[in-house]
Amino acid sequence: MASKFSDRCPTDIPPEMLARVFMTSLRRHQWHVTYVDEMTRIITAELKAPQNIMGKVWHYNYSAIIRWLEEDGFAYTEIEINEQSYDWTGEDCQKKYAELVKSLFEDSRGIVEALDKPKKGARWATPNELFQAGYIVKERNPKRFLVTGDSISCLSLPEEDTNKHVLVCGPTGSGKTTGVHIPNLIERYKCSALVTEATGGKSAGDLYTKTAGFRAHHGHKIVYFNPDNLSSDRFNPLDSIETYRDARRVVEIIMQSTTLQTHKGDQSWEMSERMLLTGLLLHSIGLRDEGKANLGYIADLFEDGPEGIQKVVADSPIEVARRAYKKFLNTTTPPYRNLVANGIIVRLDLWNEPRIRALTETTDVNLSEMAESLFTWYLATPADKPELKPLAALMFNLALSFCTTTKLKHPVALFLDEFTNFGYVRGLPDKLTIIRHDKIPIVLGVQDYVQLENLYGKEAKKFLSQTAGKIFFKPNDYETAKQISTMLGDVNKNEDKVTSAGQLRDVKEKEPLLSVDDLLNLGTIDENNQEAEAGKPNMIVFLPATRPVQVRSLTWRDYQTETDELLFPLPKRRVLEVDEKLARTIPKVDAATEEISSEELDRDRELRDEDAVDEVVSTDELDSDTKPKTQESESPGAEDNGYGYLTW
Repeated sequence: MASKFSDRCPTDIPPEMLARVFMTSLRRHQWHVTYVDEMTRIITAELKAPQNIMGKVWHYNYSAIIRWLEEDGFAYTEIEINEQSYDWTGEDCQKKYAELVKSLFEDSRGIVEALDKPKKGARWATPNELFQAGYIVKERNPKRFLVTGDSISCLSLPEEDTNKHVLVCGPTGSGKTTGVHIPNLIERYKCSALVTEATGGKSAGDLYTKTAGFRAHHGHKIVYFNPDNLSSDRFNPLDSIETYRDARRVVEIIMQSTTLQTHKGDQSWEMSERMLLTGLLLHSIGLRDEGKANLGYIADLFEDGPEGIQKVVADSPIEVARRAYKKFLNTTTPPYRNLVANGIIVRLDLWNEPRIRALTETTDVNLSEMAESLFTWYLATPADKPELKPLAALMFNLALSFCTTTKLKHPVALFLDEFTNFGYVRGLPDKLTIIRHDKIPIVLGVQDYVQLENLYGKEAKKFLSQTAGKIFFKPNDYETAKQISTMLGDVNKNEDKVTSAGQLRDVKEKEPLLSVDDLLNLGTIDENNQEAEAGKPNMIVFLPATRPVQVRSLTWRDYQTETDELLFPLPKRRVLEVDEKLARTIPKVDAATEEISSEELDRDRELRDEDAVDEVVSTDELDSDTKPKTQESESPGAEDNGYGYLTW
């Protein structure tokens, strides 16, 4: 003796809000809620509805069982209405069902409308906000920084926001290269580019091998330099020196890249090294026509010590070089000069390697011609060979100066992945604002913020403040995850919890938009999450004009054709032949240092004995006002005693 009606009903209500809405609807129609469990998503209620019909009382006993599931972010309900007193009340059960569904829609309007309104506290940007800001577009534009996308549309920054620069943080293997740099180098092939990357061992970097062929196919002149790769284009850093200021700039780069971060010695030593090295650079520039304007030649000058250098620089065709070395000689003592010279010898030790000399003795690339064409300049350095950093830093500064100060025919963008491997660049944080006005966008790639702090110290904060866009991949350490979580902010949650007895309880609390644990597991496989692995967000993006977004990055699969070396082969490169093996050689003996006979040695002893006798001074001479003459000026020295290597 019972009747029943049940059916399913889709809603536009978030699942976490459904219990509250049903409580309102049930009570509005005099239902008594007997049990609520939001974990299992079930509500039970009963309704006693006696009716007096023509003097007879009919006792209707209704019960309701409400369940709901989540589909596409909304609740999908199943409502079952039972009447337990009579078996002919099925139509009444259906009416009660329709009554609840109608009330559910009416009572949820306020909640649904509130979802579309801005909330207090941290939150993610809505699709509507992204559309209004112009971030979601259908076509990919070479002037826009590409964040992510699919075959229908893409998320990218307008040109104005692109020129405000982007910082990309993610540990090795997180997806910086395949998810950000490669897609942008492919999509933005209509502009020139400066590209940096760190390599492992002697292999070419991924950015070069995956994009150089495609960009060369579209008319780019490809330039490649890696101090550990003999197929590199040769670059002589001294070819860029035309003025005294240019020389000082090169010296400053060498000094910075060869000074330990923990070094806290006397600054006068470094200042003297700067002064001496600047003079020698200027001297070598005067010998450019003779092929001696290179750092290998300067390193060789120290074979004869400061005195030997004096003889060479005295005849320098560059007057300022002569004056600089003269100042150095006149203001220092011989022991001090030797220590300063030893310091420079250590700093230029890299140029004792034959391959480094070969790669820097001349310049293969005509920079004037390159400025009139599309180009992509790749700079790579092995991450496991810090001894190459002085040359890597020189080349990075040279390329950066060329791209930011030279008048170029085509726009240029800088993709500086792992740029901290190229050493400290003086003034780079402050340059971000200046070059933004020149419409030169930069994409800075680092592993984490600590890497920036270690190299730039207090200036590291400027990389965060001067970049409008920031992209974070899954961090590997707690500190980085904590910093990202703090940047995202806290959510102000004001929830009405429904107790098992059906009572509403207000709960106000704050929680991070993404916790540290959420960030440490960003994009990982989670069987408790219904999202497929390939569709899970793995990238946090801070945008200039909206709230941040959590999205899935692009992958190499999106550009399999463009990165195929068979379809877009890399430009052919010649390989320098350099013999780096150590070989035994017989040293050449100078005529002045030939073997000395026993008679000559005896004569030498006699001369020294005579000098000793001549130096004896009488008591009268000591008491007199006139100082005795010494034989110092007449004694044979290193240059006139016939034995150039003997000095006393």
